[in-house]
Amino acid sequence: MIVKEKLWTILDILKWSENFLREKGIPSPRHDAEALLGFVLDLPRLELYLRFDQPLSAAERGKYKTFLRRRARREPLQYITGAAYFLGEKFKTAQDVLIPRYDTEILAETVLKTLADNARIKRIIDVGCGSGILPVILAKKTGLKIYALDIADAALELARENAAAHGVADRIEFLRSDLLAALIHRPAEEVFLVSNPPYISPAEYLTLEPEVRDYEPKNALLAEDEGLFFYKKILAQSVMLGEKLKGVFFEVGFKQAGAVSGLLRKRFGAEVFTVLDIGGKARVVYTLL
Repeated sequence: MIVKEKLWTILDILKWSENFLREKGIPSPRHDAEALLGFVLDLPRLELYLRFDQPLSAAERGKYKTFLRRRARREPLQYITGAAYFLGEKFKTAQDVLIPRYDTEILAETVLKTLADNARIKRIIDVGCGSGILPVILAKKTGLKIYALDIADAALELARENAAAHGVADRIEFLRSDLLAALIHRPAEEVFLVSNPPYISPAEYLTLEPEVRDYEPKNALLAEDEGLFFYKKILAQSVMLGEKLKGVFFEVGFKQAGAVSGLLRKRFGAEVFTVLDIGGKARVVYTLL
């Protein structure tokens, strides 16, 4: 007797994999199952709902199961698919570079809004550019020239790829740098300094989700001195920019706004502003000079 193999449709696969991921403790099992299947089939997630009865080939099922197992081991979805979205734009991701986050969108939007009222600013410095999300977005939205600094070669390589993919490579100068060190003899124009530095304290690092703690680069997350080490070092190095520095914008941890605001006031003696996220927590602090 010939036993036919079960015909697995998109709907069957999604139902089964949602339960599978839920049992593995994945926070958003349905979303991730849809995202991975859409990635395998090269379909938008919404398109899956229009093709619930479509069967999957053996090759498609095999590829999907491989990705599903990786997600079950808590590997971030963005590393599996090789992509993340930031302010509606698609960026390439890589396993040794920090994944873009919503909190950094608040930083980008704050800088863009402030630039609209500051035509004197000719260039932006992004300290710790990572995958290049900030310099790419700021270059695309403003047309300004950007210094993009990072100490990690892997991050700079990925950031260059993203800049090229978005057509702004000619507006961004990527420099391997220990924070601001590479700019010791520049710039000559008036600038804004922007940074999302590592700010997770050693104690907090131990409490992070496995997706972050076990997969993302530790050196892009961890900071000594209760998470304040890099803020202090950036502000100390900012002396080299002199009067050309016209604004400093920092993303901060949800408990750090007060401390970082104090550092800015101590360094510049100027008013410090705070921007909240949708949950009412301070995520950006900045000052204008």
